[in-house]
Amino acid sequence: MSTGVLVRVAAAPPPPPPPPSQDDLTGVALDASGRPIANAIVQVQMVWNPNVVRTRTGADGRYAVRGLPAGLSHKVIAWHEVSFAGRSYCVRLGMPNVGDYDAFVPGAGVVRDFRWKLTGRIPDAGNNYFGATLVLVPATNFYDPVLEHGDDVELTLVPQGPLVDGSAGEVITRTVRYNTAGWNSRLEDIPHGVYTARVTRVRGGVRTALRVARLDNGTPGATATVDWEPDHQGSCGQVLGPDLRTFSLRLENP
Repeated sequence: MSTGVLVRVAAAPPPPPPPPSQDDLTGVALDASGRPIANAIVQVQMVWNPNVVRTRTGADGRYAVRGLPAGLSHKVIAWHEVSFAGRSYCVRLGMPNVGDYDAFVPGAGVVRDFRWKLTGRIPDAGNNYFGATLVLVPATNFYDPVLEHGDDVELTLVPQGPLVDGSAGEVITRTVRYNTAGWNSRLEDIPHGVYTARVTRVRGGVRTALRVARLDNGTPGATATVDWEPDHQGSCGQVLGPDLRTFSLRLENP
């Protein structure tokens, strides 16, 4: 009787991408954990010309745009279409280095990689951040104002589950001081997820839990669910900033 021997053969690694030629643009799109992002939209546009070339990344996250016109400046942008919390978002992808957002002239095989970023300023999108924005709106009450000059307003956001990229969220606490002459009620660059929000007013050392609700609808309570609606209209790949509408949270007295 013969005895069989099982031999395990390791799978060969995928071949490296072909080296780019002089007028090619290549790169790879990865998430925060280094996993490839398949089917991301990559758009290359001439700076002084409306001509646009679009392609998508492969299963390995790589893309290539061949034969760009030499001597002309181009910009490249990428987006990732994501379904999250029952909505569809067009996520603007970031880049590893600030200089990567600048225009480039094809030559010597230009490489531009993309990374999925949840926070940080978007260098080529004005004052926009990759994260979401939340605005605190105290209810108007002349006889019993919700906030008085010098009050500290403490916002706590507790994630209800994984964030939009599948990573684990963290509890976020931010404090702003109310000023009747004008105050910064706009809290920016919050990692996109679904959160349970609560707000505490601190006045003269006394902490008071305020009632909160979504500004456009919702019954005020001890907590409120904070999520963000997509901001794009039509097909994906139309905006430079995050695809997130500002969320307004109404504050009321207990």
